[in-house]
Amino acid sequence: MKINDLEKCKNEGTENLPSKERRSFLRFGLAVTGVFLGGSVLSLTSTRNAHGVANVKQAEKSLYKPHYTMVIRQNRCIDCERCKEACTKTNHVPAYGHRTTILEQQMETSPGKMESIFRPVLCNHCNRPPCVRVCPTSATYKDKTTGIVMMEYKRCIGCKTCIAACPYNARYFNE
Repeated sequence: MKINDLEKCKNEGTENLPSKERRSFLRFGLAVTGVFLGGSVLSLTSTRNAHGVANVKQAEKSLYKPHYTMVIRQNRCIDCERCKEACTKTNHVPAYGHRTTILEQQMETSPGKMESIFRPVLCNHCNRPPCVRVCPTSATYKDKTTGIVMMEYKRCIGCKTCIAACPYNARYFNE
């Protein structure tokens, strides 16, 4: 295609339309855009301001499902191992079976000055935990109200598939 041909195509399809039809087309396009923008703005308003909702509290409950987990400020970790102690006490972990680790990394904070940074590696209570999906007896489960990954010790058959499936190497087996 030559440059002269491109200039001919510049107004292709619009040269036969009267300017009145183009204006009405643009008005229609703006009206449709306004409808969609108006609908999206209304969907952002709170359910408390909604009229006609029979049970507002029920609508608000269904909007957000809590997800609990242990939060550790890694920049404040000093390798005191209290998170390991809490996990051991809560989950009845024997001294030999603990999988919670605290990684130490040396970083240069300023020229010539090295500083230790500690990074705890714990169970992250995943949204879709692989350890729960692979358990053949459903001994490992996710609590429906809190979202915490839990273990029913009496149902466990000791196959250790949950240990292999955990991406954080946080599972262990009590013998």
